[in-house]
Amino acid sequence: MDKRVLSAVVIFAGGLAVAGGYYYQSRKLIGKQADGSYIVSTNQTLTPAGKAVTLQGQRPKDLIASPDGRFIAILAHRKVIVTDREGKIVSELAAVTGPVGIAWSPDGSNVFASTTEGKILQASWDGVKLAKTRDILAKSTLAGPPKTRLDLHLAGLAISPDGKALFAAMTTANAIAVIATGSGEVQRVLDIGVAPYHVALSPNGKTLVAANRGGRRVEPSSAQLDPGTDKPFEGTGVSTANSAGTPVQIDPTTDAAWKGSVSFIDTASLVIREVSVGRQPSGMAFSPDGETLYVTESDSDSISFVDVRSAQVRGNLSVRPPEDPQFGQIPTDVEVSSDGQRLFVALGGINAVAVVDLKGQPKVAGYVPTGWFPIALHVQDDRVFVGSAKGIGSRPSSKTTGLGVHDNVGLFQSIPLEDFKDLRLSSQLVAKNNLWNELPKSRAGRKPVPVPQRLGEPSVFKHVVYIIKENLTYDSTLGDMKEGNGDPSLCTFGEQVSPNHHALAR
Repeated sequence: MDKRVLSAVVIFAGGLAVAGGYYYQSRKLIGKQADGSYIVSTNQTLTPAGKAVTLQGQRPKDLIASPDGRFIAILAHRKVIVTDREGKIVSELAAVTGPVGIAWSPDGSNVFASTTEGKILQASWDGVKLAKTRDILAKSTLAGPPKTRLDLHLAGLAISPDGKALFAAMTTANAIAVIATGSGEVQRVLDIGVAPYHVALSPNGKTLVAANRGGRRVEPSSAQLDPGTDKPFEGTGVSTANSAGTPVQIDPTTDAAWKGSVSFIDTASLVIREVSVGRQPSGMAFSPDGETLYVTESDSDSISFVDVRSAQVRGNLSVRPPEDPQFGQIPTDVEVSSDGQRLFVALGGINAVAVVDLKGQPKVAGYVPTGWFPIALHVQDDRVFVGSAKGIGSRPSSKTTGLGVHDNVGLFQSIPLEDFKDLRLSSQLVAKNNLWNELPKSRAGRKPVPVPQRLGEPSVFKHVVYIIKENLTYDSTLGDMKEGNGDPSLCTFGEQVSPNHHALAR
């Protein structure tokens, strides 16, 4: 989107009724506002807490602190970046990185990062500068089809307490590679659930866990069974679909994975246990005593509490607030306070960190605002560090003058824990940023119309077909339409070039 929050764009991008004014901030320009906040194309306002540092041209995806706590290593989509605790960039290396996956050796001398083509970047760190040492090629030791034919799409990384073993999630291979850090050779390949994403080690290093976004493996003959309970699914028509050649149990109404799972791996015996959890498990964190694993479930808007000894789910907490039941909160990552009394949960859908009080019955105690789509967290005794993938939105850089999809400006935040003590005001700000208090209640007995005025009221449409022009903005194609709220000066592919688009729009 080039300049404005447009009602037509919000209607089709968000799939919500806005004719009555909800989620339409009339005539406000996207970008930085007079009060220092930002409005982004989802029509949300950003007011990041703490020290917020922009990362030009980068999308942060994962982060971790150095063993001495003085530095933060950030996995961005085209760089590995090291900052100090205030977000000042100290050193960086160019790399085309994986979706997640960054680890610091226990002695602080090396940083490992997942990259493309089945490679793990190893870089030395002397306290001042990153220097590439080598690429560890995980693919080379995998024998036999089909794994040798796949880009392994490396994701989460973890390193043993003695620094001798590196554990790497291989998403399309549905496996964990156990790599000797000295030689760089893959010692073992452990077959686990489907599409492992994040991995984590228990405090004592004895248990490795992997969040499998495709859930347990299933055979086509067991397609009608819940892989978590081996009981028939409720309803009919449950089936599997292929994901990189692997059958995945899917929800017949959405074609999404029915459930996720977590693999528990004993790092000594390499015995594997698996437990089903909610949809799209992502971030994971152990309690300080190592007895509980907290798992964020991005597509279920929830957190599972898993008993580590038994590898069984013993509780689940919804992070969906009553003020905003219709939007996904998208919990992406989780960290635990040093005393084990609170969880910090990155909520990508509402641009906030939620604080979960674990004393007594677990509950969401409040929120602190972040940049756009927080995806990575790290907690120290006095700070919470946050990486937001979309940051403050696309902004012009030194090389561009537009607001194109590749003009990324990610965000890194260093937030004092003091800001998490009194959550009343910060929670009110998060509610305001997401327009929670402006949602009008639906009315009974309304006549169906194409675009209802309020959420929950009937529409004449049963299905909506999205026609997407990748990397093009509203103004670039439809800015010349008088019916819209566009800018003709930004229209590159006007009606003389795209008559069918204009006809469809009208």
